[in-house]
Amino acid sequence: MGSFIRKKKDGDNEYFYEVTTTYDPSIKRSRQKVKYLGKNIDGKPSRVRLCHPKTCFNYGELLPALNIMKELGVEDILQGLLNEKDSMAVQALALNRVLKPVPALMLESWYESSILCKMHPGLRLKSQHISELLERLGSDDVPDRFMDRWTRAHGNGAALVFDITSLSSHSTQISLLEYGYNREHNTLEQVNLGMVVDQKTGLPLMYDLYPGSIVDVLTLVNTLKRIRTRGITEYSLVLDRGFFSKGNIRELVREKASFIIPGSHTLKSVKELISTCRDIRNPVYLEKYNDKTIYVKPVKLEIDEVTLNGFLYYSPTREQDEKECFMSRLYDMRTRLQEKELQSWMNPQDTFESITGSLQPFFSYKVRENRFIVEIKNNAVAQRLNKMGRFLLLYHGAAPAWDECLAMYREKDLVEKAFKTIKSDVRLKPLNVKKTETLKGLLFTCFLALSIRMRLLRLMKENGLLKEYTVESMLFELEKLKKIELENGEMIMTEPTKKVKEILKTLNLEP
Repeated sequence: MGSFIRKKKDGDNEYFYEVTTTYDPSIKRSRQKVKYLGKNIDGKPSRVRLCHPKTCFNYGELLPALNIMKELGVEDILQGLLNEKDSMAVQALALNRVLKPVPALMLESWYESSILCKMHPGLRLKSQHISELLERLGSDDVPDRFMDRWTRAHGNGAALVFDITSLSSHSTQISLLEYGYNREHNTLEQVNLGMVVDQKTGLPLMYDLYPGSIVDVLTLVNTLKRIRTRGITEYSLVLDRGFFSKGNIRELVREKASFIIPGSHTLKSVKELISTCRDIRNPVYLEKYNDKTIYVKPVKLEIDEVTLNGFLYYSPTREQDEKECFMSRLYDMRTRLQEKELQSWMNPQDTFESITGSLQPFFSYKVRENRFIVEIKNNAVAQRLNKMGRFLLLYHGAAPAWDECLAMYREKDLVEKAFKTIKSDVRLKPLNVKKTETLKGLLFTCFLALSIRMRLLRLMKENGLLKEYTVESMLFELEKLKKIELENGEMIMTEPTKKVKEILKTLNLEP
């Protein structure tokens, strides 16, 4: 009965089918047989061979970090300092530290399983090559030149937070390792890592390594000089209480630095100043901060020949919270001591000190029938209670308003978070490198990773993602988005899940 060609559209594509009509005597009716001829290509049917998947690559979790690196100009700065292969290798090392830190022996496998091996093929990421690259970076001035350009690009100079941490190691070949005040409270030799973070953006701007025995006053002076040479002249340095000493204050003032620092109760003049401000509860000093009442009194502190202005703050809410916490600790400690049974081989004083720790000054004891008979020292407790709810902030340079001064100091935990991130999340610790140059190169890649991760945290916070995800859980969700290479070389993307779509939309990312 003959045949004809039928065209059928499916989305944007058109297909040819041959339709043959035949007569079926069993049912005494005509039937149609349909045969697929192929896709309409230039008006002719063409059978397209189905391509099977060849390789699957990790893709989704790299999207936020790659976008941040572009936004911050990491690639542009690195390519101005290194050849293309080394620049991309350094970026790959930093990306791995952000996403899924692995040992150097596994880094090449991680690279080959990610879309990076297609975006930047041929990177040499075997363990030996990584060690050589890190040593070259540490021997060169690339980190310093990078930070010079980085600081000029991202340092707004309003408020800079500075702090120091310690990195310990068993290595015997790192020349910077020395004994000193160990902030990790262990007996190993250490290097000191100083870091400056921009308070407005949350980005680390610069870092430096110091021998473990170098005291804080020298690191402060060197940091001030580096800040100035990198183009930041108008700024306030926010420092932790650990930097408060007569020597540090003298050097900071001599360098004409603008800074904010809390007063330490270890200094006699600070104790005397706070004790003389008995009128702090006077309503004339009453203010509100974050919808809570607070008393603020302008004060002056004399340290040798230096005069610092500042504010004494008294928070009734904070006082109550501190009292409740302190008295609860005293009660629990007294109970623990009373329940302790002393064995014949135990030294009572050593046992008492090991149990009480920092609370030791508030207890006295006698031993009776192998038990502690404990009393709480009323005078010592009263002195501690009188300090609660009060804190002193001092400044030098441009005079901030009381609330601006308080807000700037309360944001100082940015650098503490940075240290925690670089040690734990970016996996700088433990220090397993053997040479000073390799350590410097490793620290540079960790600095890049820290910058990316801190920016990612800020974006997640600004867009409300931290209410639902941690960084790790969000990246885990994005891992579901893959790139697949077909046999013919074509690259396709897997269908994103609903959650992946929401994350990408929130971060304004195009897959």
